[in-house]
Amino acid sequence: MKKIIVITLALMMVAGLAYAEDRLSLSGSLFVRGWDEEGYSAKYSKSYDSNDEQGFWEQRFRLGGKIAVADDVSVNFRMDLGEGIWGQDYTQGSVARPGTGNPDRVNTKLDIDRAYIHINKAHWELVAGQQFQGLGILQVYDVNSTGFTFRLKFDPVKVSLLYARFDEGGATTDDGVTEDTDRYGFNVSYTTDKFDGNFFYIMGNDGTPVDDSPWAFGLNGSLALGMMNLTGELAYLGGDTAAGAMDYVGLQAYLGANANITETIKLGGDIYYAQGTDDATETQLTNLGDWDDFTPFSFVGVPEIVAFVSAFPSWDAFDPFGISGGVIGADIYAEFALIEKLKFGARVGYFQPSEDANQPGAELIAYNAWINYTIATNTDLGLYYMVSSVDDDSATSFDDARVAIIQLATAF
Repeated sequence: MKKIIVITLALMMVAGLAYAEDRLSLSGSLFVRGWDEEGYSAKYSKSYDSNDEQGFWEQRFRLGGKIAVADDVSVNFRMDLGEGIWGQDYTQGSVARPGTGNPDRVNTKLDIDRAYIHINKAHWELVAGQQFQGLGILQVYDVNSTGFTFRLKFDPVKVSLLYARFDEGGATTDDGVTEDTDRYGFNVSYTTDKFDGNFFYIMGNDGTPVDDSPWAFGLNGSLALGMMNLTGELAYLGGDTAAGAMDYVGLQAYLGANANITETIKLGGDIYYAQGTDDATETQLTNLGDWDDFTPFSFVGVPEIVAFVSAFPSWDAFDPFGISGGVIGADIYAEFALIEKLKFGARVGYFQPSEDANQPGAELIAYNAWINYTIATNTDLGLYYMVSSVDDDSATSFDDARVAIIQLATAF
């Protein structure tokens, strides 16, 4: 009788797993990466320190999944397993376990960054839960937060309404300093085979005495013209903070173009502009929730590099020095695929504050080079090298910085 019960339970478990597998789809990636950097602090803190010289190895296993509850309903998740630096975020010694080597990074064992319900109907959809929300080139609004996205679909036009709860204020009671901080926004898009255009608006609401109330609106679009691809954005940002004592100002523009000259050669360039301010009652605003996805100098052929390295001391392309100085800048780049499975490229750019009174004479020249080889199915070995050379004579001067990365990555 006992054997029959065990066999029955085993069959039930197998049947359940088979049923679950039919409804479950998985995707993800794993990289092992070595860093050698000087002038850049560790990518976790994303700071810029001329006295900081580091060398370390790290890895990350990212797993995403979709469970089909029904044809029109799914549960989605994404998690990072065992992300951390070898010998620091893992147990040191002969038995390495993630999250136990450094008490300050216990979340490296399991970090869930997305978990949401997706209802997808013919003319509308709703995403509720922990999710990614982004607008435009992912500079003005780029967050991984908790909230709702409701979208009306009347192809080729879609209207999206966004809400995110940024901060509960330290308590679920809403009174004074425990008031909530939220984001509200919308996006209207028009999409065809060769053109994608968006008009967006986003605002912050802070009920605490700080009353941090930023807002932004803008236009974004991409266009394919023969072999050339264009992307552009114009955004205006404003609002105030510190109970109205400090005003936000911001006007920023971006234009990017690239062309596949041949099947093996791609050339491109970018232009950046942002208004700065030297008014003591104003501060430049470039975003309402930066998750650091707009890092142009890491938009290269090496997988997983995006948003891990930036050419700018502040990590912000529209305020490179972090001084509310704005920017005037441009870069050019080239990518080559001369033989099968091997790609390489380089980029060089020049940047200076548009409001140079904040940091007189400041300028930055950045360049990188990379090579990537597909050594096995869906598996790449990449090398990346970047230098940021800063020239200014102010008291807050930044020195040169460099970073070299070697990476083995696979995706499924």
